[in-house]
Amino acid sequence: MNPSGVRTRIGGATLQLGTHPIAEELRHLGLPRRALVTSSIPDLRMTFGNAEAVTPGPRNPDL
Repeated sequence: MNPSGVRTRIGGATLQLGTHPIAEELRHLGLPRRALVTSSIPDLRMTFGNAEAVTPGPRNPDL
């Protein structure tokens, strides 16, 4: 990972979740309405290794 232009500050963002099913899962985590830290990376370059096939495991019914 090679980030540049990283900015971080304490707080400064409000969490807004939409209507997607994953948003509903996040609501159940009880996250605070204000972020503790916010950051942005305007330019990020990454190198990935070779892809590997994975076999899906059993789904966790609690998610």
